[in-house]
Amino acid sequence: MNEKKINLLYIHGFNGKSQGGTYVALKSLAEGFGINVLTHQFRELHTNVEKTQGEIERLCRDNDIRIIAGASLGGFYALQCRLPLKKIAINPCLLPSAEIPLLKNFDTGENVFVPESVIEKWRELERWLVVPNAFGIFGRQDDLFHNGAERNFKSMFDSLFKESSASVLVNGKHSLELDELRPGFFAAMEHFKIEGRVQN
Repeated sequence: MNEKKINLLYIHGFNGKSQGGTYVALKSLAEGFGINVLTHQFRELHTNVEKTQGEIERLCRDNDIRIIAGASLGGFYALQCRLPLKKIAINPCLLPSAEIPLLKNFDTGENVFVPESVIEKWRELERWLVVPNAFGIFGRQDDLFHNGAERNFKSMFDSLFKESSASVLVNGKHSLELDELRPGFFAAMEHFKIEGRVQN
C-alpha cells in the first residue's frame, strides 16, 4: 500500500522565480522524503500583501499543503501564514519594511519602489507573535541579509521563536545551492520527525 505524499508549497523571494534554483534544490531534497513540492509565481510579493497572503492560503487549502517553505521575502510570508502548517524559512527576510526598499531594480539600478501601504502592512506583521512549528535555515555567508549585529536574522529568529521552533546555520550565501541547503533541509525533516531515505 502506497503512503500518500506530503504536499509542500514553496514561496520564492522578491524578484525570484517560482521554479528558480532554490525550488530545484528543495524539490530534489524533498523527493527523498516522499514530499511533493508545488510552487506558484507570486507577482505581488512587494506590492499587495493581502492579495499575496490570500493566494498562499488558497493554494494551501486547495492542494492539501502540510508544509510551507519560503526563501528570503517568501520566508517572511511562509512564517506569517495563519494556517497550522509546518514552516521552513530559508534565509528569511524578517524585516522587509527596512530591507526590501534598499534592494536595487535590476533594470534601472535604482532602489525598488515599495508602496507606503505595503511598508506599513509589513511593519504591522513584523510585530511577531509566536510562530509554532517553524524551522529556519540561515546561510553563514548571506550576502544580502543579517550581516551586521543589528540585522542578524538568525539571532532574531532564535530569540522570537525559541519556545516553538528551531534553526540551523549552514555554509552558503543568500541563495543556497543544493549541497548547502541539504544539511539544513535534513535538520528540518528531523525537527518535524519526517523520515526519508538518506541521500549522498
